Amino acid sequence: MRIKSIFERIAHNWPVKILAIAAAILLSQFYRNSTLEERYFSVPLKLMVDENYTPSTPYPHVARVSLRGPADEIFLILEDDIEVFIDLRERQNEGLYRAPVQFRKTGTASYVEPLEIRVEPAELTVALERKLRRSLAVFPNVVGFPEKGYELGQIFLNPERLDVEGPRSRISTLNTLITEPIDITGKTEDFFGRIAVEREDDLLNFPGGDIVEFTVKINESIILRTFEDIDIISLDLNPLLEIVSQETRGTVKVQGNLALLEEPGNIRITLDAGEIQQPGTYVIPTRVDVPLGVLVLEYEPREVTLVVSKYTEEAEQ
Repeated sequence: MRIKSIFERIAHNWPVKILAIAAAILLSQFYRNSTLEERYFSVPLKLMVDENYTPSTPYPHVARVSLRGPADEIFLILEDDIEVFIDLRERQNEGLYRAPVQFRKTGTASYVEPLEIRVEPAELTVALERKLRRSLAVFPNVVGFPEKGYELGQIFLNPERLDVEGPRSRISTLNTLITEPIDITGKTEDFFGRIAVEREDDLLNFPGGDIVEFTVKINESIILRTFEDIDIISLDLNPLLEIVSQETRGTVKVQGNLALLEEPGNIRITLDAGEIQQPGTYVIPTRVDVPLGVLVLEYEPREVTLVVSKYTEEAEQ
């Protein structure tokens, strides 16, 4: 009778009691949720595939992670404590695969309870192709121009070839590799450095690294140039004498640096009249004066006929 009385008491007005229990559970859950904090950050998204395969289309390399947990613990979690990955290691055929984005708790995150974790994107579609490796020649990408009067000489790269690997369809179409720009603007002397190879996309990988050393040779610009109508200048003539007749123009062909040969004023034809002491007609050899570093190839005339007379004031006037 006593047991029956207990059951009757429990069953008495049971709908109200069930509602009360449900309300208590809801209030408890509400209180629990009100004490939890949310936190967001981004972490690297790792793609795990069989060693003979590689992705052949771009995919996100970063995932957004949402954490919800106790306020005094959730901010102790480091970004490295959440590992996000896609596991396609069992896929060993070329094709398009859809897989969930998974996560793994490590470090501080392993001890936080309760802890809700959400990852975006939740799943990804990845195309896989067989991995191919080739050794390709590297060529310099030179931009700009040296200082005026200078020109680009040789460029040396070390190493001259690099190994590159990636999806079969991509690697099979590559013939060469190009460095990032090497700027020679305003250069007047040799220089060297280190530079990376340009990556056309993130699907390419360089097992031995993508850096090459370069040496750039800058040379003076050497040109051939012919100057015409060059003045012929008589030097050291006795002041008591004067030139009545003389050839006054000549031609000079030279080789040298561009900057030195821009103006004909740097070049002149001269003759030494210092030994002439009496009026008369003289044939004097000529010479060419040029800046240091300029080579005279040809010039005319090789000699000049001078007609010399006594100096008079009337001639000067």
